[in-house]
Amino acid sequence: MRKYLKATFLFAAIPIFTACSDKVVSDHEHENDGNYQASFSAEEGLKISRKMGKAISLKTTNVEYRNIVTSVDLRGRIISKGGGVITICAKVPLAEVDSLRGLRPVGGKLENLDTFAGKISGFADIVFTLPKSGNESVGDFRLVRLVGKERKVPVVPASALIESVNGFFIYKELDGNYKFTKVDVGARENGLAEITGGLKENDTVVSSPAERLRLIELKLTKGGGHGH
Repeated sequence: MRKYLKATFLFAAIPIFTACSDKVVSDHEHENDGNYQASFSAEEGLKISRKMGKAISLKTTNVEYRNIVTSVDLRGRIISKGGGVITICAKVPLAEVDSLRGLRPVGGKLENLDTFAGKISGFADIVFTLPKSGNESVGDFRLVRLVGKERKVPVVPASALIESVNGFFIYKELDGNYKFTKVDVGARENGLAEITGGLKENDTVVSSPAERLRLIELKLTKGGGHGH
């Protein structure tokens, strides 16, 4: 989770994912047992035997579109109060500002979003007014919850994601093989990840254990493309 923002999905209380496969992989070596084979090619990706798959309970799921409401909690400082309201200023990294556009504070009002000073400091100032709720004092910190409009987005289990220095990847199932595929990721919370690029509805991805598959692939490519 990013240091300054906390994003939460608000979903209807219904199951989102159902396992659609019990395929499994293992990096255990069984040199004399062809049932535990795994192989790799750049064109087709990682291929594993069914028996090998069951050894580590590999699971897959389909990408699904769900209606979500994004909410973000910002921590700001009270800079003034009076007339039954408090004014709060939150500092947000410039890189995060675009993700907040279109969101509004619950029960309050967005007064100003100033990015000019951020060109020097790297932070934008966002000013809100909220009803006074207690014995707040100027200088105190207060959480402000921002919410957006409901939108329909593709989601996968967060466990499907593999993070590297080059971004996020998943294993996409294609004709029984598993292809290491780059994806763009939006908000993540409650075990789910919004996919903003790289997948489409009904694509099948490995939900677990994705990291194990990556290790198997690296082992195979290091060893020449075939292993047990």
